[in-house]
Amino acid sequence: MIRTTADAFIGLEDPTPEEWARWHAEMLEERARLNVTYDDATAWSDETFRQYFLFMYDASFFANGRYRTAELVAELRARFGRIDEIVLWHAYPRLGFDARTQFDFYRDMPGGLARLRADVCDVLHALGVRVVVDYNPWDEGSLDDLAEIVFALDADAVMLDTMTDVPSRLVDAVTAKKRGVVFMPELRMKIEELSLARQSWAQFCDMGEGPSIHKNRWLAPRHRQLVIARWDTSRRRDVVSSFFEGSGLVIWENVFGSYNAYSREDRRLITETGAVFDRYGDLFVRGTFLPLVPTGVKGLDANRFESGARAITAFRNRTDRPLDFTAREPCFAFWMSREIHPGDVVTIAPHGTEALVVDDPSRARESLDHFDRVSHTADVDLPRVEAPRIVPPPRVTKSGTTSAKMIEIPGGPLHMRTTHQRRECGCWDHPWGSPHTEIITHDVEVMLEPYAIRADLVTRAEFVAFVRASGYRPTAPERFLLGEGSGPVTHVSLADARAFAAFEGHRLPTEAEWQRAGLATPLWELTESEWTDGHTRFVMLRGGSPLPATPSEWHAPRGPQPIESHAKYIRLADGLDRSATISFRTVRPSS
Repeated sequence: MIRTTADAFIGLEDPTPEEWARWHAEMLEERARLNVTYDDATAWSDETFRQYFLFMYDASFFANGRYRTAELVAELRARFGRIDEIVLWHAYPRLGFDARTQFDFYRDMPGGLARLRADVCDVLHALGVRVVVDYNPWDEGSLDDLAEIVFALDADAVMLDTMTDVPSRLVDAVTAKKRGVVFMPELRMKIEELSLARQSWAQFCDMGEGPSIHKNRWLAPRHRQLVIARWDTSRRRDVVSSFFEGSGLVIWENVFGSYNAYSREDRRLITETGAVFDRYGDLFVRGTFLPLVPTGVKGLDANRFESGARAITAFRNRTDRPLDFTAREPCFAFWMSREIHPGDVVTIAPHGTEALVVDDPSRARESLDHFDRVSHTADVDLPRVEAPRIVPPPRVTKSGTTSAKMIEIPGGPLHMRTTHQRRECGCWDHPWGSPHTEIITHDVEVMLEPYAIRADLVTRAEFVAFVRASGYRPTAPERFLLGEGSGPVTHVSLADARAFAAFEGHRLPTEAEWQRAGLATPLWELTESEWTDGHTRFVMLRGGSPLPATPSEWHAPRGPQPIESHAKYIRLADGLDRSATISFRTVRPSS
């Protein structure tokens, strides 16, 4: 009688009680055959219903030289209600621009691991939020490095990017440093390995037609399967699905530099469903789970969770029309915000949800009051997300003086066409990051004034001479002029390069000026093309990389790049942004 897809158990459409009982008995046999158990040290994961995916480059997290950890959590709770854990996503899509590994990006965050622990992880823990770090198996770095990061940051879980399994050697390396760590594969797990992962993501799932529940949710009731569809503009389906199953939800706004804001309606629904978990999370986790119980209404699904005299029934309307359910017992309805008596009609909105709770009346009424309060808090408009806009360049206040060879370039019109792979970070006039392998093209008409551009990149010796002559000291000294040797200067930030150019009475070239000049280059080059959408700051790089290509599609492009190509380089802080493969040259008005 049991039907399945790769990800789901398919229930019965409007079954009789007898048909459901036979189906349920077979479902219990399926679960018993697997018999998933977990280490008590990871029991903290049981009521993790909300994971926030934090792209650490977002200005809401780090701005003006400081981590905004406590403020960010307060803002998230006002927008979304409960927040149980936060993924600190740190490296991709920056990985590949230089030879740093994924773990170097944690080490190179402002203040290093010590400040990241004190100003971020310790603050999150004090606020009752668990910390998740990221592991990218397609990049370099050892499992010992991963264990070091977990231990140094006192992380609670590891997100296993692009992975379907939890290798024993990875578990051994991490748990040798810290016990109680949860491992969380991104993609579909093998059912027989569910005992290795207490959390996973539910994305790209085949849920079939008709009533259904995720396999993992049934087979391992204490497994937190977190629902996510990063590119959906309406999250209603995901919110309803995760609540209906008593499962988890990933909240993800800044998708690697592409901002996908939540609507007012979705934020309110996330907050409301979270409010039910606030009061009855234990029922969803440890109560007896009765899946897809008969409702007597076609298209209306229900999951019931019972413990003693307490019970909660979560509904899901799969149709485009309101559906009515006739109550069978005294209870309280959250979305109707009132007490319900047998025979009362409960209406569930199209593609919506409802929850009926059987509990002590005083506790139930307090829970409804809590639900209404947090719903009201989230039910507000927020400022619209900006389209990416260019940041005005600094003014040049002195005449140009340099002994460097300059090439005079005539002015005039330029049809600037640039073509490159979209990548998940998107670009300035293609801010959406999907599909990530698509080739996108920018066409811009520019009128250039005559200018002169350096024939060669600024050298390290020239930059050191500037520092000595000007007394320049960077605000953030980390990784400044790291290394030794001659040749083009590297390990300089956008602010460092602008300071050098201004001292000479020059500036950085615009993208159009760089492309018109068409000079060969061995490195990536900074341009005077800085952008922001209010969340992500980035600068457009030109040139290419001296590093060999890697087999991974997720690394930034390497090797020489066409003149008509550019790359979006997402910025966080000068120390992190300084790179061994990024240099610059300058321009001045034509003489």
